[in-house]
Amino acid sequence: MDFCKHNLPLEASVDPTACPNLYVGKSDMEKMKESVAHWIMMHEHPFSIVEDGFNLMQRRGMPEWRGMTKNTTKTYFINVYELEKKLKSLLKNINKISLTTDCWKSKNQKIKYMVITGHWIDESWQLQKRVLNFVHIPPPRQGLEIANAI
Repeated sequence: MDFCKHNLPLEASVDPTACPNLYVGKSDMEKMKESVAHWIMMHEHPFSIVEDGFNLMQRRGMPEWRGMTKNTTKTYFINVYELEKKLKSLLKNINKISLTTDCWKSKNQKIKYMVITGHWIDESWQLQKRVLNFVHIPPPRQGLEIANAI
């Protein structure tokens, strides 16, 4: 620690725009904001998590990030809800569907998840697939537990 005190320069204030960006290229801002809404839903964060430090972090990775407020986050929540409603409506018209599952464990939290994906052929003979759900499966993660989760 003494080495750091004597050899690393300290600045009185850090300019958040002084650091180089992590990503150079084009980002899809709408997809990013939708992803943020999903992230908040999945982890049950408050809407206000997107303000202040979160926006600074996002600008580091994407210079074009213009930030989100808790009110814009609520708007994206409604959009996600409408997409889910549309998916449910689409699924009502499908006679046969194949389900696939994929299980994994999160690295940080050691929580086991399963994603359920539906596959079907539409009226124009095109293969369609949609993620239907993410499910937390506590141990033991065996056939009966997976069947009950589906």
